[in-house]
Amino acid sequence: MGIAEYGTTGFLVLPRLSFRNRRDKLLFADLMERASYKDGAGQKRGELEFNAAEIQREVGWSRKEITTSLSHLVKDGLIKISPAKRKSDGVIITILHYSKMQDLSTYKVQNSSEKGTKEGQSTDNEGTIKGQSSESGNSCGSKDERGSQMTEGTIKGQSNAHEGTMEGQSLFIKQQEQQYEHKNHLKDLPEQLSRLEHVESFVDSQMLANPISTLPRKLFVEYFNTIRLKRATGRIATSKAVKIWDKLLTYWHNKKLADTPDGRAAIILYALSLHVMKFDDKQEEYTYGIIRNTSEHEARQKMLKLRNQGGASREIAPTGTDSGRAEYHEKRRSF
Repeated sequence: MGIAEYGTTGFLVLPRLSFRNRRDKLLFADLMERASYKDGAGQKRGELEFNAAEIQREVGWSRKEITTSLSHLVKDGLIKISPAKRKSDGVIITILHYSKMQDLSTYKVQNSSEKGTKEGQSTDNEGTIKGQSSESGNSCGSKDERGSQMTEGTIKGQSNAHEGTMEGQSLFIKQQEQQYEHKNHLKDLPEQLSRLEHVESFVDSQMLANPISTLPRKLFVEYFNTIRLKRATGRIATSKAVKIWDKLLTYWHNKKLADTPDGRAAIILYALSLHVMKFDDKQEEYTYGIIRNTSEHEARQKMLKLRNQGGASREIAPTGTDSGRAEYHEKRRSF
């Protein structure tokens, strides 16, 4: 069966990269295949619309697995994520360095350069060895063999050092790109989070750029929407929301709270849940106090009690303007 019979419309250059796990690899391959090959209506070269719900339905991965893999790809400097114009469209994913990956000359130049360098080094070394051989009058002695082995070892050592330097430079570039991409994510958000949709976009952006363990997305949405509704205006500045997220992230990295990341995540989970379910009339400082004054053991025990009291269902309750909590805050502001 020929290629034409498959209905193919072209080909894709998929570079051989190193991934953290197979799911990340498969997801990146899917993104590369679906990305626009050229600029078109509403999309630029290397961009695509991505909807996590479709991947969940078609592949069977959980939302958490998809979000984690996307976060890995962002951290590794392979993609960047921006909100779509319409929420129903999901998000816009841009494959970084897409044009370079699709340019075959990128790989040819790299291979030719490496080959030329090695050949040049090999020629020089052979000349040196031959000269040493002529001077010593040894046509097949072991000294030449040892000299050749030493030269090969030197070349390999130089090559390994060069590769290590290139990897270090690549890691630095990726870190710079990640910082730049995170700033772009924030630019796509409004200055004020005044609606549930704004809060959801903010949480999605932060979970990809600065994830806090694997705590549920719905809990973060509920928490930040509660903090927003606590304001007299029903709005919260995006810059302020970022500071709150960074504060929670700092607690998650603080080993004084608990020995393990899971232990610190359990404390934050309890603090956010308790604030949302029982103290939604408090400011975010109240959350910080719960975190500082609760041990991992206490957090796990008290979280079980909250769930047994029916708190778990409220943890993932809707938080839009039609929810009971929104009406509650609206009444408080009307007094």
